[in-house]
Amino acid sequence: MRIYSLLFFSRLALAATEIKRSTRADLVFHRDATRSQLVEHKYIVMLKSSADSLEISTKYDATSVYNTTLNGYDESAGEGTCIYVLDTGIFVNDLEFEGRVTFVKELSSDGVSDDTVGHGTSVAAWAASKTYGTSKKAKLLAVKVVGGNGEIGDSSTGWIFIGQDYISRQEECPAGILVNMSVGTQPPMQSMNDAARALIEAGLFVGVAAGNFNEDASNRSPGAEPLVCTVGASDSFNNRADFSNFGELMDIYAPGKYVGTIDRFGAPISSSGTSLASPYVVGLAANLMALEGNPGPIAMCQRLQELGVEEILGNMPNGTINILANNMAATN
Repeated sequence: MRIYSLLFFSRLALAATEIKRSTRADLVFHRDATRSQLVEHKYIVMLKSSADSLEISTKYDATSVYNTTLNGYDESAGEGTCIYVLDTGIFVNDLEFEGRVTFVKELSSDGVSDDTVGHGTSVAAWAASKTYGTSKKAKLLAVKVVGGNGEIGDSSTGWIFIGQDYISRQEECPAGILVNMSVGTQPPMQSMNDAARALIEAGLFVGVAAGNFNEDASNRSPGAEPLVCTVGASDSFNNRADFSNFGELMDIYAPGKYVGTIDRFGAPISSSGTSLASPYVVGLAANLMALEGNPGPIAMCQRLQELGVEEILGNMPNGTINILANNMAATN
């Protein structure tokens, strides 16, 4: 049984009992970068709303992340970069995004070119909104792979679409192109791993949420692909968040518990999950591309590690990298 999930749980909770097999297109063919073919079953999962609090978080103060400003930024702020967000879509007209969002492709089951769930808007805001984002001038490209009813089909299609679409966008994204995916599958899905790897080999930085199951990140895709930059969540006390995944495939940790963002209507909310940690890091990568140039996706993940703070996080299992992302906006 394969489980698809959105990797935060402020507004959404996984209804694990509602898993079912697609009644049509049960077998989906994928072609990866090496032109081999895979055949995999297609599954969907139903999500339901939770009743978590929507108050703005006060858990992070201005110096909570190793004496750095949580939402501070260099004035270049990712200008000239573009971030694909594979998710539930983005509320394009929200003032927080200042007209920097393009709804590129609808690939979900509902056929609606809008975020009717809220997850994608919250994720995008943590990457590039004017108030909460770490990359406040980056452009956002919405690729919707999750429907408004919470159903997710084969999100590998989204990766494959980006592999075709990004070529036409290089002029509008001269500083670099990045991808964030805060949706995952369990157990791992080889076609998704292969599609993510193909984007990295094409030169796109790919950041993914590690997962919220307090288990080894290798149990999920696309985090099971070694070349992606896999991001776990930390809390305001500089511990690994109690829900965050871990393991040898982890690359870095970032704030992801009780962080401020927006819902699909633009209202401020507090959210938790590795879904938020990943876009935080992708936003930092966009900043570095604008500021230092684009060294390539693998080197960029290594650069983020180099700039991060080592051995600061508690509650860290043996064999897991202990690096907290640093946005370099010091408040000394």
